Amino acid sequence: MAEGVAAAELAVFSEDGSRLAVCSLDGELKVWSVATRTLVSRFTPEDARGGAIATASWSRVLPKHRKSGQKIAVAVSSKVVVWNAAKGREECVLSGVHSSGVSGLAWGPENCCLYSASEDKHVAVWDTKTWECNHKWKADKHGVKCISCHGDRDIVATAGRTIKLWNCDDYSLIKRFSGHATSVSSLIFIGDGLLISCARDDRVISLWSSEVKGSAAVASFTCEQEVSSCHVTVTMGTVHVVARTVEGVLHMFKYPLTNQIAAPISAHSTVQFTTGATSKGETPSPLPVLAVSLSSEGITVAHGSSLRPSIETLGWSECEGGRVCLVREKAAGLLLPGDGDTRTKNHKTQSRPVTVLGPGHMTSDGDHVTPCPGVELTSDPTAEAPLGSRMSGGGVASCREQGKNRVATAESLSRLLGQAVQSGDRSLLEEALRVRRENIIRQTLRRLPLSLILPLLRQLVRLLETCPSRGLELSLWVHHLLTQHSAYLITQPQLMAVLSSFYQVVHPTSPFLHVACLSCHVLL
Repeated sequence: MAEGVAAAELAVFSEDGSRLAVCSLDGELKVWSVATRTLVSRFTPEDARGGAIATASWSRVLPKHRKSGQKIAVAVSSKVVVWNAAKGREECVLSGVHSSGVSGLAWGPENCCLYSASEDKHVAVWDTKTWECNHKWKADKHGVKCISCHGDRDIVATAGRTIKLWNCDDYSLIKRFSGHATSVSSLIFIGDGLLISCARDDRVISLWSSEVKGSAAVASFTCEQEVSSCHVTVTMGTVHVVARTVEGVLHMFKYPLTNQIAAPISAHSTVQFTTGATSKGETPSPLPVLAVSLSSEGITVAHGSSLRPSIETLGWSECEGGRVCLVREKAAGLLLPGDGDTRTKNHKTQSRPVTVLGPGHMTSDGDHVTPCPGVELTSDPTAEAPLGSRMSGGGVASCREQGKNRVATAESLSRLLGQAVQSGDRSLLEEALRVRRENIIRQTLRRLPLSLILPLLRQLVRLLETCPSRGLELSLWVHHLLTQHSAYLITQPQLMAVLSSFYQVVHPTSPFLHVACLSCHVLL
């Protein structure tokens, strides 16, 4: 069953937790291997180019179907596209049945059929052997938001604001539940007669039973923030529920099946992922949680960037203890291969040695460094004053003053860019990248020392990883950097690792991105 994630961006684990599918904003689907943390396959449905995939659902894991490969169905407007993740090819496109967008997908027992729920109030049943629509029925007065199918019995649950159970033999209504004030976003079967659900803009998760008289929930779980999706597993007679909130915090609950708990159940622990402070006084920032998968061993979580998510498995014991904050190192090279496990138990901020600025290329001809009071100059005549004194002496300040009054020159911009790369100052780098005039960019990069070319390329690639929406701006700098210094870059052994990943991840949907990718292809 697909997670009830907003249509803007979607991530969902396969039933056995071995695959992670991430649907990006531009309509591209990427499938990652959880064991190897590598990209297995990727594709963009034709009708999804430039638009989001509404929902996705993995087929069930069956030993007898291993040869045919595990499939994933995605909803694109009123169509359903089935992709074979193992073979890396499109199986079929299901269309012509729904008149509005498909909002929910679920695979039947033994993968015998595929159910599609739509905003047109109907549910369609597709035969997975012929991929033809066998049946269609009206399931709600309003649009059907999500759907779930029992793994062993021919029972389907559909939900808008009201949850309904259907007998798949004759598609008759078995029972209905009511209690959510908004549309249901996640719906999961537990065992034979239990069903769990959560709704949009709501902080309550409800547990329903088809064996109990009445339409009220038998138990409820309350969270501190709005719930984005819920996940559940049953071990040793206890239901473990994990709710993922819109802020990316995981709330964990326990519910013993042998007891009847009438009062609302609060989370026994919460888990949040954050980045460590890289400098004194810096506030750690939360890491977004993309998807969650539960098993008897623990919780598998995908967090960080959707371009290259970090995937890790936590044991149940690691998540106990009230409020748990797990500090993870900031992913500095999401596109670069060889990223190891970024987990850290005790994050300590260590002092780093001061980076000495490079020699004379940092100042223009005829400039001389005037020492500031209290600053000793080294005996090396090529060494320069610290960055703070240079900023007060007019190096960066003059560039900023120029930026306020007139367009910065290539000479001043090259100084600013060089200081930003060597010192690792993000604010200086951002200030330099504000320039959009191509002739200024070309002249600036031509003046940049060769020793700073590859470090600058790395920083540009990492900016593109963390901010994909800035593709047009950053690809302009990447293109001119590659063309201006191609002769030098092809001599660098690290170039292959940087550009190969960049070429694979960036999809050339715009002219500038296309040119940048062509430049990468030529160098590779």
